[in-house]
Amino acid sequence: MEVGSGLSMTYGELMHKCEVVAGRLLRQGCQYNDVIAIFAPNSIDWVVVCLAALRIGATVSAINSLLTAGVIHYFTCTRFDDLVFHQLVA
Repeated sequence: MEVGSGLSMTYGELMHKCEVVAGRLLRQGCQYNDVIAIFAPNSIDWVVVCLAALRIGATVSAINSLLTAGVIHYFTCTRFDDLVFHQLVA
């Protein structure tokens, strides 16, 4: 159950949603070993995207949704010159 919203789902529903999102990520060109950044508050949807990314063999990088744009830019564009996000999920 998601605290705050009261949303809940079964493991079967979770796995089905993960498969759907994994398919979408693949259709968008994500591949094994890609880095997928998730910029979203903690929620069931965050878990679904994270598990879907892991399902296709991607690496997940969580970006705190409370950070300012300047801090996010610093860490994603200047701090890690060799790190390229294939997909940003927000």
